[in-house]
Amino acid sequence: MKQIFLLLSMIFYISCGSDHIIGVFNETDGKDTYDTGEENILPPDDAVGGYLKYSLTQTACPACFNESDELDVRMQALFHLPISSSWLSYLPERGDCVANLIETKPSVNQVSVGYKIDFNGGWSSGYMTEQGIVSNGNFNYSSGYLAEANYNRDTWHDLYLADHEILVEDAFQSSHGFDYIEPYEMLWVDPSYAFAVTLFRSGMSFAWGPSGSDSDFLIMIVAYDPYSGNPIGNIACMGGDTGFMLIPEEYASKLPSGSLASIHLQRHDYGRFAFDRFSQYQHPTWIETHMFWEVIGTGHIE
Repeated sequence: MKQIFLLLSMIFYISCGSDHIIGVFNETDGKDTYDTGEENILPPDDAVGGYLKYSLTQTACPACFNESDELDVRMQALFHLPISSSWLSYLPERGDCVANLIETKPSVNQVSVGYKIDFNGGWSSGYMTEQGIVSNGNFNYSSGYLAEANYNRDTWHDLYLADHEILVEDAFQSSHGFDYIEPYEMLWVDPSYAFAVTLFRSGMSFAWGPSGSDSDFLIMIVAYDPYSGNPIGNIACMGGDTGFMLIPEEYASKLPSGSLASIHLQRHDYGRFAFDRFSQYQHPTWIETHMFWEVIGTGHIE
């Protein structure tokens, strides 16, 4: 196994505790203010004019995937001419499982809202800068990497468009992660002990805490060829934040026995704020917000 896992090169199919990053383990251990309330503005046809994603990903064993850092925290945004579809439509509905989930993005005409967007939520603050007009629906505003210590959990944040002196109050509420995950062996940090958890094709179960929020909770298992390290499929199930999920045999059995696996536990929170401050927007439109918190562990499939 030691020789096999070193061949892995991670490809993410989709790109932790309430107040803490979960433990990962060695084996031995005077401006314009814009009201965002829906009662004041109802954009026609629920048009979408942008997408903001605030994400934190914790990889238990970075060396297993040729990653240099355990944590990746960033904020990204995209503004565009209004469309009728959602940026989040690729995600399964609660109670559904799918095979070979792939993130899809709508085709959009991007809009610039200035060079810099500041965000502030209590002691959490930072900014995104414009990356230019980016093709293929990629983000045209990015914060770059942020310090985890700057992530203020479960907190409402304002956005400020500096070039236009526009303040959007309570644009989004940040999320939170995990205090524990079971099976805990999926969080081994040492490559010599990683991939220890056995994931059974007859059914796979996971538990986490804290739980009980309104968040959607997705668990995705990505299988890899043990010799080439190439991804050979995934399964993903969406549920509520109940603290427990069973991936049934119907889907677990789709992954080949003997393959290595990355285990993705993801908390998803969604929101939106109304926005119509630029001439490119012919009517009020929504900016979708997506809070994404993920822990990635390791295992093998039998």
